[in-house]
Amino acid sequence: MKNGIMLNIDDTHFLYSRTAKNIEVNEAEIRRFVRQYQGTQVTDLIFSIAGRIICYPSKMGTSWIDKYLQKEENGRPVDYSKSYARLSYEMYMEKKLDPFALWLEECRAIGVRGWVSLRMNDCHDNDQPTSVLHPDFYHEHPEYRRVTHRPTDGYFDRCYDYAEPAVRERELKLIDEILERYDVDGVELDWQREMFCFRPGGEWEGIEILNEFTREVKKRVQAAAEKRGHEVLLSARVAADPGDSLEMGFDAAAWAREGLIDVLIPTPRWRTCDHDIPVGLWKRLLAGTDVLLAPGIEILLQPGQCRRFYATKDQVMGLAEQHFALGGDRTYLFNYFDDPVPEDTYWNSSVSHPDAGVLKMHQDALLRVIGDADRTKDQPRSHVVTSRDMMPEWRHGQRILPFICAEQGKYKQLRLCAGRIPEGAEVTLKLGISGGRAEDIEAYVHRRKAVLIGKTEVRPAYFDHAAYAFRVENDGKLPVYLVMEIATTGEPVTVDYVEIRVEPGE
Repeated sequence: MKNGIMLNIDDTHFLYSRTAKNIEVNEAEIRRFVRQYQGTQVTDLIFSIAGRIICYPSKMGTSWIDKYLQKEENGRPVDYSKSYARLSYEMYMEKKLDPFALWLEECRAIGVRGWVSLRMNDCHDNDQPTSVLHPDFYHEHPEYRRVTHRPTDGYFDRCYDYAEPAVRERELKLIDEILERYDVDGVELDWQREMFCFRPGGEWEGIEILNEFTREVKKRVQAAAEKRGHEVLLSARVAADPGDSLEMGFDAAAWAREGLIDVLIPTPRWRTCDHDIPVGLWKRLLAGTDVLLAPGIEILLQPGQCRRFYATKDQVMGLAEQHFALGGDRTYLFNYFDDPVPEDTYWNSSVSHPDAGVLKMHQDALLRVIGDADRTKDQPRSHVVTSRDMMPEWRHGQRILPFICAEQGKYKQLRLCAGRIPEGAEVTLKLGISGGRAEDIEAYVHRRKAVLIGKTEVRPAYFDHAAYAFRVENDGKLPVYLVMEIATTGEPVTVDYVEIRVEPGE
């Protein structure tokens, strides 16, 4: 079965959430963490096992147990004994529980594939002299960082340079250790933490470096499959756009053609869902291979330069539908945390949802629908124009919203995938107007004039000004991609929010 949901489990969430809420963690609680997904459309649980810090007692690098015991870092006194590293120490050292072994065991019991994910170049807190997220390797080897030729001035400058053999060898040995320790169904290489893996200017030469690195990982995965007597898959999480990925050193299409990967996951990085992952292009690049395509959906959504909130149920439904409509095989979710108490939220209030109390309920409902291509097309959904949250540094500055219709009769064109629109569905164009009058807007959707209905509500509150709804003619033949043409017939109009709302008929 190609459809389904791949759910990435953050490497700190279980520790953080159970510590923050003082939840007693025993074997039953660890197993319950996986059992909560039984009966949903989740086909794959992907446990992030090594970000900056390794999640189990390791010989290959700094673990949470090491951080709990650490008293000095980078020449400074530290004490992480009251952090969530305490829970890791308690599980492994005091209670002799290995959550990853138990989770993988539970996955098999409920018929879900259990993966481990490695964040290949995570750099959380890299601008801090000490941090519970800093491994010893980071402090001991500044010469392996991307930027050593000038002062560092950016968040990603201190990522590792994969042109350094020692960096690659460290990751390969870690993969060896993980595959020896755990009986997994798959290994994910998460290149979106972070995609800056070469010194500036070294990206093109880096393509073959990462091709060879992926070949080495594949050998290890195949050896593990032979040893365990069952299939072990390999996936890669890369930037949303294939051109961006290639320019940064990731020739994912070549990995697919060479049979090195089994699943490809194009995805945003973190800041917002991406309304325009080129799923159709990726699908064509994968033609002739058996590689599954699982476009990613983040938990946050920011329309243009507006405020950022949790993605709503209808927005996630819209993204899942458009990915399926363009040829995606699975839905991939990143940062969709469970919470021991449903009304709690992981993020701070600046990005929280106004209906945070039902966030958990919405996620549970989504997990029973968004993995089925036959169901998403018939659900109420919203398709919102966002932006690409990560791209090569030399391409930053490209922006869709806001835009100004300044000259009468001069049309601004936008393209938005709204998925498969059933005959009889009510289709509405919503525009946020931060300057000018809605009455001066002339809008066409798929070459048909959209009729102004009036003011409308947009939730969450991405902005404080008015939004307006326009009725879109639906004759049952609307295509997957809708092109909007917008102009002013009077004074200049500023548009900073664009949404296509689809309400299926009875």
